[in-house]
Amino acid sequence: MACDKSHFDGAVKDQGSTIKSAEETVADEELVVQPTPVTGAYLSCQELSDKRTTQSAAIGCRIEGNDEVNPDSIDITWQVESDQTVTVENTGATPEWLQTYRITVRSPTVTSRVRVSAQVDQDLNTNIEDYQTTLLIVWDGCSLPLINFEDLGQTEARGTAISTQFLNSHGIQLSTASGLPLQLAEYGSGNPRAYVDNRGRTNGENEDDPEATGDFFMTEGLQDNTEQQTIYIDYTFPTKEARFELIDVDSSEYFLIRAMDSNGITIDQIDTRIANIFEGDARLSRYTLSSPTGRHEIYKIELAGFKDPSQGDIGFGFDNLSPHCLQ
Repeated sequence: MACDKSHFDGAVKDQGSTIKSAEETVADEELVVQPTPVTGAYLSCQELSDKRTTQSAAIGCRIEGNDEVNPDSIDITWQVESDQTVTVENTGATPEWLQTYRITVRSPTVTSRVRVSAQVDQDLNTNIEDYQTTLLIVWDGCSLPLINFEDLGQTEARGTAISTQFLNSHGIQLSTASGLPLQLAEYGSGNPRAYVDNRGRTNGENEDDPEATGDFFMTEGLQDNTEQQTIYIDYTFPTKEARFELIDVDSSEYFLIRAMDSNGITIDQIDTRIANIFEGDARLSRYTLSSPTGRHEIYKIELAGFKDPSQGDIGFGFDNLSPHCLQ
């Protein structure tokens, strides 16, 4: 079949048009926005566990999977899910992390849980494939401070009844078998009267180690008898270990301390006469009760004190109770 001019229509430029050079063609192609290939890069955030405090957690974020992502264009926003007041603060970059943040709970409790989600602005970073990450931060009893009555002493008067002040924060309630109140006491102050040391000082300070005691502690008030009323420590969530300190335990008095499970069965106990733990003279004597299985099965601590009638009245001071621990 013979070819004629019609077979070439459109195959060449009309007369008067300009044929572009190779360099000009490349230049035009560079003006076209090409789709960005998927790189596999993603946003990675994790808690920096060594910086955990009783009220805050530190988080580091960076882009994984692509070293070419421009860190200056990263804009991370946060969403928080919690029934408590939570703040997120940018604490800057480090050599290891693109950005670091501090998540703070205003009033952490024994069951504080915060879910935080970080997101990168996709418009600024079209070469990041996964823009979101979510972390669940749990404050359990292990991260709570000792119950040392210092904060309570800053807001409440001496003699204030102690019972449920640590129920929400620590899951711990303090009470007596008689129903009489336990009381907030202060070292160096005689009201309420908790104990008398060997030098005749009422609620005398521990001069050997004043930093160990702070300013405040708990007492039942000196009852002018030889038997201290039974005291209970109840846990909302069971613990596997309980530690606390008694003040001015003398050789003429002793305490029977029991740890009980959910059925009221004794699973650990201390007789201070047998344990031979009594520091005396305003000093702190430390006691520890533990679950024999290592599981969280201590629901209650019972503490009762006694003294030889010929040696006068028994005193009672209590301080530095460990928080329950879920781990």
